[in-house]
Amino acid sequence: MGGFAPGWWFGGLTGSTDSTSRGANGSRQNLVILSNSREATDSAYNARMDEHRSTPRRRILKTGSIEFAGSKIACTVRNLSEAGAALEVVTPLFIPERFTLVMPSEPLKRPCHIVWRKDRRIGVAFD
Repeated sequence: MGGFAPGWWFGGLTGSTDSTSRGANGSRQNLVILSNSREATDSAYNARMDEHRSTPRRRILKTGSIEFAGSKIACTVRNLSEAGAALEVVTPLFIPERFTLVMPSEPLKRPCHIVWRKDRRIGVAFD
């Protein structure tokens, strides 16, 4: 059975293999060592997202709101650039494809559209 390359990433866990151990019957076995390190998961997540960005983003952690048709949904802005942002929401349900992102602390009020969705995260590009 094939092993995993050192430093592989799987579902929020990072891991490596150690092939020096022996099973109960003396056969060689690959042990998978998993780490639930937030830093490791964030760097793996950001590394995958970097390949699609047209402008550099800065990591932030600020409150914002998704505004559309007189409604507001709270969100957390995780990173921001001149071209777009990554948002975290409680639930991605009922969020339209186009809305206005408002961040009172920046101050920012920009119309945008969704370019990707992943669990509770949403990537937007500014219009």
